[in-house]
Amino acid sequence: MTALGLRQTILLALLMISVSSALFITTSQETPTNDVYWHIKVGEQLVKTGEVPRVDSFSFSHLGEPVKVYPLIFDAVIYLLVDTFGYESGSHAYMFGTFLILLLLVCHFALRRRANLLTVSLAVITVGLLYNFRLLVRPELGIYLFIAFSFYLYRRTTENVNWKSYTLNFLFLALWSSYHGAIVGYVIFFGMYIDIGIKLLKDRSPLRNWLGPVLSGVALLIAGYCNPYFAHPLIEQFTFDPRWTEVIQEYRSIFLQFGPYLGLGPLSLFFIFGIMLSVKAKEYGYIFIQYVLFATAISVSRMLPYAILAALMVIIDLLTRHDSPSKDISIEKFRTYGTALFFAFFTVFLGIVAATYRPTFQHNPHELANYFLAEGYSGNIINPYSIGGYLIYRPHPQAMVFFDGRSNILYDFDFFQEANEINMNSTLLKEAALKYQADFLVMPDAYDGNRNAYASGLYSLDFVDNQHLLYVRNDANFRYSGFVYGSPYCWKNEFNEAIAQEQEIAETLKGLNPQYLEFLHTLVQYANSAESLQFIRKQREKPASNASFRFLAYQAMHHGDFELAYAYFASLINFQSKDYLAAAYSKLMLNDFPGVEDVLRKTLDLRGVIVEDADRVLMVLLMQRLLQEGVLSDDLDSIYRQLTNYLKSINIVIESHLLDTTIFCGQGLAQSETFSIGQLNPMIPRHTLKW
Repeated sequence: MTALGLRQTILLALLMISVSSALFITTSQETPTNDVYWHIKVGEQLVKTGEVPRVDSFSFSHLGEPVKVYPLIFDAVIYLLVDTFGYESGSHAYMFGTFLILLLLVCHFALRRRANLLTVSLAVITVGLLYNFRLLVRPELGIYLFIAFSFYLYRRTTENVNWKSYTLNFLFLALWSSYHGAIVGYVIFFGMYIDIGIKLLKDRSPLRNWLGPVLSGVALLIAGYCNPYFAHPLIEQFTFDPRWTEVIQEYRSIFLQFGPYLGLGPLSLFFIFGIMLSVKAKEYGYIFIQYVLFATAISVSRMLPYAILAALMVIIDLLTRHDSPSKDISIEKFRTYGTALFFAFFTVFLGIVAATYRPTFQHNPHELANYFLAEGYSGNIINPYSIGGYLIYRPHPQAMVFFDGRSNILYDFDFFQEANEINMNSTLLKEAALKYQADFLVMPDAYDGNRNAYASGLYSLDFVDNQHLLYVRNDANFRYSGFVYGSPYCWKNEFNEAIAQEQEIAETLKGLNPQYLEFLHTLVQYANSAESLQFIRKQREKPASNASFRFLAYQAMHHGDFELAYAYFASLINFQSKDYLAAAYSKLMLNDFPGVEDVLRKTLDLRGVIVEDADRVLMVLLMQRLLQEGVLSDDLDSIYRQLTNYLKSINIVIESHLLDTTIFCGQGLAQSETFSIGQLNPMIPRHTLKW
């Protein structure tokens, strides 16, 4: 086999620079994960105290309870990088640094096997594409390095079986088990032992020759316990609760989320090529590794990048065995100039990728945390799963979180499910708030969540940033406007003076979402207008936030201008189920019966929105009116009967005279006609995500 010549070396260097430049750009972007934040805080604990964190100190729901295992090496590294360079530069250093190490490891492995230029180029390009696929500041990026290096040890051990190799394998796997994801290492080393065993059988080796492999295999099993938590990756894998696959995307089958993995489709062909080469070379260990990892990747999508990298390492090794030297100058020219042409096209491709790359941003509550700290707040925060990690980073220790991304590390599945349902159920929210004495609530900026916060009778809106809402149990900045924000159909003229005062407060708050300030301006202008309906008509042509248009839509409906109301509803970006029902009601008042049915069908197709029993009543009343007109379609008639039976089962009797604009606020359904903040109609706690 021949080493690369000067021209080929220059081409390879240029290709590596090109790929590295593209990855430097993509790794400099903000990443979409929030788990990194709790990793940073765990690393801070470890570095500053020198003690292994064994119990939770961040969440009030599990304070003092034992954690299964933290990836301490990663936690310490990412903390030191962030502490030294800041979060953005530190996370960039981690992502780009691990990429460079992986690139050098794979290239060194290929060149050490004396691979030709095309094989090494294939490795460089694949590493770049593979790494760019899952750019998260998480331990997974470091696992790539362990996978690549494990093939060094694989080949070293199978080519030179001795106790030195076995010892290196033990130390390496012990280190891996202290990092994260060592289950992949066990698959790779098991494949290695298959090759060793087959060789011993072919050589008809005496039993004493089996002693080394057997003892070293036992030692590798013991190596899994060599971490501060004595948590073995094999045991963790076999005791993993399969229900997590229902709620954590990366644990789900690749076929259930093919879109996000579409970019890896061509690389998946590596498995076919790798197994074909392995069968031809009779490398049964390699066949086992690729089959197990690919089969696992089908059911657990997060394994797919690891499986592809392992297949790449197999292909590099096996291609070098069949790459015999050739005296044919034309073949060498093809390899050199063919690679140069391929490199030119790929450079253009990478330039386009780098120029158009737009990551999925994780919208963390930066301004909300700044406000929380500036106000001197402290206490327990009920929060959604998605931002728990960030709230551990800031404003902890002034605040303790409810739960975060440490699923399967700290929280069991049943608690995780219940905690996620709190945002969708005001009764559960109230119970949790009283149980844990939670003074604060943070929710995504969504009308459903806002309505639930007020329905609990405990919380009022205090601050709004670009993506999240902060509620407090005491005096709040936006007690009244916050209620109207989630329930604009419950507008009362008695709110006028209070909302005007809230507008003055809003103008002094730093970091407040400007769209909320604009919403306040709309409320005040509407309250002060002499001709309310005329004001609504004038605002139709002016740019405004979704919340303002939503408010004006319901006010137009209450004033009886149903054509204007429907026009407002049709221009909304984010909808609640009640918005669709209000649009259908507007169509009904315009005697547009086909339009009513069309909107009702769209309402029934909604996914991921909260459906209250009050919404079901509205749906039944609208269908009942269509039935009276003799225009209710058969498909909707079937649903009408099902909903009617359900409502009867919970003692709600439907009377057609209830269908007017007041029903949208629950009046006529509530046990009491008296309206007050935090006391909406009593059916609000009975709701789900399905009709």
